[in-house]
Amino acid sequence: IIVVTGCMTDKEAYQAVDWGTIMIMGGAMGLATAMDKTGAGKIIADTVLGWLGSSATPYTLFVAITVLATIQTQVMSCTGTAAILTPIALFMAKSMGIDPHAIIVGIIMGSNLAMMTPIGSVPSSMAAGTGKYSFMDFVKLGTPLTIILLILTILVTPIFFPM
Repeated sequence: IIVVTGCMTDKEAYQAVDWGTIMIMGGAMGLATAMDKTGAGKIIADTVLGWLGSSATPYTLFVAITVLATIQTQVMSCTGTAAILTPIALFMAKSMGIDPHAIIVGIIMGSNLAMMTPIGSVPSSMAAGTGKYSFMDFVKLGTPLTIILLILTILVTPIFFPM
């Protein structure tokens, strides 16, 4: 639409695409598929459940996965984070015999809290480059915002998706 309306030429549109981000997302999707097909996702899920201990509750699992998604999305794409963690979370929920909906929502919400760095979300990456923002600009503003939204996610999600 931008090219058709004359706002940009096709060459400018092509140059504006952040191909590094596209490659990261593609690689993360491939990694998620490989983890699912090879059984690595199940091994990781069993290991994490072992770390959480036999007294782990569905809420404990939800909090752990949501925090993990929030941390992981600061250093890789939010799409890749969700793609990698979802099969692992499904295996974990199945192993515990619980409904995975709340845990998957935790992954979705956590992976969208990519505000502490410009790495996790394409709009942030584009804004950082175009607006000449430094990495520390994201850390300063994004850290408190991420913590507040993470706490809200952990408190509110179980209300709408009981475990």
